[in-house]
Amino acid sequence: MRNHFFLGLFLAFLILGSCKKQEVNAQQNTNATANLVFINGSIYGHPTAEAIVVNQGKIEFIGSNIEAQKLIGSNTQTIDLKGKMLLPGFIDNHVHAGEGGEVSCLPSNALNIDQQKETLKKCAADVEEGKWVIGYGMHLDQVLGNGTTLNKPIQSLDKIFPKHPVIIMEQTSHAMFVNTLALNKAGIHKDMPDPQGGKFMKDENGELNGVLIDNAGDLVMEMAVNSLANKFSILVEGIKFGLQELKKNGITTIGDGRTYWRRGMLDAWKTVAKDGLLTARVSIRPWIYPTIDKTEQLTFLQGAFQNDIQQLLIVNQVKMYIDGVPENGTARLIQPYTQTYFQDTPYGINYISQNRMVSWLTDLYGIGYGAHVHALGDKGIREVLDAVQVVRSQGSQLKYHITHVAMLDKADLSRFAQLNVDADIQVGNTPLTQQERSQDFVPFIGASRASELLYSPVKSLKATGANVTLSSDWTVYPLSPLNGISVSVQEGAFTIQEAIDAYTINAAKALGLDSLTGSITVGKSADFVVLEKDLTKISANEIKTTRIMMTVLQGKVVYEVK
Repeated sequence: MRNHFFLGLFLAFLILGSCKKQEVNAQQNTNATANLVFINGSIYGHPTAEAIVVNQGKIEFIGSNIEAQKLIGSNTQTIDLKGKMLLPGFIDNHVHAGEGGEVSCLPSNALNIDQQKETLKKCAADVEEGKWVIGYGMHLDQVLGNGTTLNKPIQSLDKIFPKHPVIIMEQTSHAMFVNTLALNKAGIHKDMPDPQGGKFMKDENGELNGVLIDNAGDLVMEMAVNSLANKFSILVEGIKFGLQELKKNGITTIGDGRTYWRRGMLDAWKTVAKDGLLTARVSIRPWIYPTIDKTEQLTFLQGAFQNDIQQLLIVNQVKMYIDGVPENGTARLIQPYTQTYFQDTPYGINYISQNRMVSWLTDLYGIGYGAHVHALGDKGIREVLDAVQVVRSQGSQLKYHITHVAMLDKADLSRFAQLNVDADIQVGNTPLTQQERSQDFVPFIGASRASELLYSPVKSLKATGANVTLSSDWTVYPLSPLNGISVSVQEGAFTIQEAIDAYTINAAKALGLDSLTGSITVGKSADFVVLEKDLTKISANEIKTTRIMMTVLQGKVVYEVK
């Protein structure tokens, strides 16, 4: 009986010791060097772990509270997660975090020009006469209308802005709305040929109607931005705002959507980095201009190249467009549009032709640049894959991605994995089946052709072994990675683990940073996001409303909900 008593007492001590495992002893190891320790957490990818130790910005230990205790020193910051989920910091592979600072006019996306005239008039109130008004918003189809005769935005904008040149970037960024003063300042007239990668939209009488498509608008926007007296400070403030939004959304690394270096954007990013204000790792992607001398651009790119991934500002990939967007009739197609604004280009347009793309990728390979290439149309996607195939045959092992992948011909599905081309996709706000996604394209290509293609095909690409990343293309879609994760899981494209990977380790691979970040691994950078709830234990619909509680970059807390 006495033996049973001592046996019971021994077992009780064991149980008590097990319960105490969740607590870290208050005693500190004065010889330890840990800067930061997380305890009592749900650590993604490590189901038995509850603690992480960080030293000098790197992950030093992943495991139990008890073992973590041994690495706590007198100067160690200890954070009790209280059961919250700790993930690798999110990585958005396509986000325009540094753009928009120059915009001072924000019309509603839900209205056309005439429906918000008074709001637009206010945009010029504080702008000196003759100076540019720069805006962002509205949709092309709303502005033009769907009547037999399209609206003429230039007429409305001339009345609203009689003393100011105005340019308003359409919500997708693939069209600009301008008035006559803007056209005159830019030297654009109705007899000019369309620029490479762009279209001057005209009315039924051959007159300019105030809509500049794709690169035609980009050229004028560059003029407007470069005219601003306080341009550089505006760009810097725009970047600071973007960084604030990134950290609030748990994003610790980004692939820049594009950097218009001729507007001073790269210099602005460098200034922010020099001032120690970066709260995310940024892979800058200088824009390849379709109409600017190639030698000039290559000279700039050689000087801008920065391949030290230990730095927070990296410049080793470029941004290129092969085509436009189907809504404008500028995405490049294998079969002609059944409906388009431009009858003279029934297959869409190229910003950069396939042959020029090969030449560009070859020269960029010589410097060390990979490429993040915009392609929506089935022909555009094929042309990019063909160009990468050539540069791969030359020996390039650099990173190449196609972003959007909106309309994919099934014959090209397996080529992403075969050519080691990453697919970067934005799933939008609403879970949709492939059939539902196809309906958006029926007006442009017809029901028959629409039934033959794949649309932002996350699941199909993943099945081939391709590396698939999710991104926001913010401000086109919400910035929150939780939105993309939720939508992709709800529509059955990804499991929750696959969706998280698409916003972490997969994106790190696409950026060439997987040795540094993207997973919770000893030796990697301590880049984390702490969530209110464990994403693996809630419904897919709940994911998008889960709160970001903390964001950590290189072992430093850059955002925290108090």
